[in-house]
Amino acid sequence: MVDVDTFLTTLYVIVDNFCQSRVPGERLAAGPEASLSSSEVVTLAIFARWSRFASERDFYRYAQTHLREAFPTLPNRSQFNRSVRHRLDLIEAVALHLVEVMKARRCPYKALDRVPRCLSETPSAGARDGWPVSPTSGGPTAWDGTKVSACSLPSTRWG
Repeated sequence: MVDVDTFLTTLYVIVDNFCQSRVPGERLAAGPEASLSSSEVVTLAIFARWSRFASERDFYRYAQTHLREAFPTLPNRSQFNRSVRHRLDLIEAVALHLVEVMKARRCPYKALDRVPRCLSETPSAGARDGWPVSPTSGGPTAWDGTKVSACSLPSTRWG
C-alpha cells in the first residue's frame, strides 16, 4: 500500500502537468490572489473523495492536521470549498484524464443516476435493458420518473 505522502505527491505531479498543459493562467475573480494554485485545489479535491473521509469536514480536519507541511497556505474551510466549486470543470477534466492515464475505463459496473442498485446477471422475466419491470425494493422505479437507478454489468446483453 502506498503511503499518503507518496500518493499525494504522485497525484499532484499528474494534476499539475495536466493543468499546465491544458489550462492557461486563469484568474477566477477580482480580489486578492488565491492562496492555493489550481493544481493544489484539484489535488486536494480529488484526495478528499478518498473513502477514508466521511465528510468534507472530516477531510478538512485531516488536511489541517496532517497536510499543513505539504500545503502551508491552506485557506479556511469555506474558502477552500469555494475554490473547489469554482474549479469543478477542471476537476472533472482531471478525473477523466486520470481514467485515461490509469487505463481504468473498463469498469465492472455502470451507474445510472444517483442510487446504486445492482441487478443480477440473469434478468428477471420481463426485464428490459437491465431495468427491473417492478420495484426491486418496494420503492419507486425509474419508470415513474423518480431518482432511482440501477447498475449492471455493461457487457451484459438482455433479451
